[in-house]
Amino acid sequence: MPAWTFWDYVDAQGRNQIKDWLDSFRNKKTRTQIRSKLVSLFQLPNAEGALKYPRYEKLLGQHSDLIAIRWERNKIQYRVFACYGNEARKEVWLLAGGTEQNNHYRPPGILATALERRSDILTGKGRVTETCLLQSNN
Repeated sequence: MPAWTFWDYVDAQGRNQIKDWLDSFRNKKTRTQIRSKLVSLFQLPNAEGALKYPRYEKLLGQHSDLIAIRWERNKIQYRVFACYGNEARKEVWLLAGGTEQNNHYRPPGILATALERRSDILTGKGRVTETCLLQSNN
């Protein structure tokens, strides 16, 4: 069975939006901890063979094309919204990062942004690249 691979969304201007989200955390320790947590979560489907709840949650309704990668740190509920790229090849496209509190996502509109980015990839307005989270220079 092939391993799962994770890809970052890159917009039409060439900006890696996952890297930009990670860089938005001013505290280097926070950035490092978020990066480490995500890397550890990437290992779960490779070990288990599936994206499993509670760390991976398939969203419902109008957002059913999205997956939320979920974890908590210091009472903050972090989310990276993603989608399947090529399910047969076990690809996951990381589209946008944010937080959740009381069933409200920050930044506002993050789910619509993630869906738009998915559409951009499918129509060629955006693309994916090797995730910055697995690169050692961050």
